[in-house]
Amino acid sequence: MHSNIHFLLLLYSLFLLLLMLTMAPICYPTPHKTLEWRNSIGLLSRAVDYHLSHGANMAMAGSRAAVA
Repeated sequence: MHSNIHFLLLLYSLFLLLLMLTMAPICYPTPHKTLEWRNSIGLLSRAVDYHLSHGANMAMAGSRAAVA
C-alpha cells in the first residue's frame, strides 16, 4: 500500500516537472525568467526529497508498529 502511494507521488511530481518545463519560456530565456525557472525546479526537487524521506519514515514507523 505504501509503495503505491510513493509511486503515485513520484509520478505526480514528474508530471509537475514536465508541466513546468513546457510552460517555462525556453524560446526567450531572459536572466530573470531563467532564475525563476531554476528556483521553481529547486523547490519541486526539495518537495520530492521531503516526500520520499517522509514516506520512508512513515513506512518504517508502520512496520515497527506492525512488529510491535
